[in-house]
Amino acid sequence: MATMTRKPSKANLALVLFIAILFLSIYAQLDMQARYHPSYAIYADKLDEKPTNYFPLPNPDQCVLEAINSQSYVYISSPNDTQIDDLIESRDKSIIEYNNTYYVVGFLFDDGSPPAGLALAVFVGIAVSASAILIICLFKSAKHIKLHRARNHIS
Repeated sequence: MATMTRKPSKANLALVLFIAILFLSIYAQLDMQARYHPSYAIYADKLDEKPTNYFPLPNPDQCVLEAINSQSYVYISSPNDTQIDDLIESRDKSIIEYNNTYYVVGFLFDDGSPPAGLALAVFVGIAVSASAILIICLFKSAKHIKLHRARNHIS
């Protein structure tokens, strides 16, 4: 007895393709949300000379102390992790004195938004693939209903 292999229809292949695109787009959206988030950093650059305007900071918090010791950006998870931004704003100065050494300190914020083109591409991928899946399913359903009516009409 010969076995017949059924050739997949173009509609079935398109459906599989659009479902794959939909899942990839959803994955990309979740990945973007995981990668792009606001970030905060503190920096402290040592000055060679004594400035005219500064404020003493005898007990810096751990984040500022790490920035002073490393002389590089210290990334923090939240502005609540440090008080340096509030101290700078309240004194209108960004130069501190700690252990008879002077530093320019600052606080940086990056909103962490993804590139606009990437976000748009993911959104379009979700919209197009979901629409295509709906259209293919509607056509397949209409074809099935038409075939079912034709069979019932013949009987």
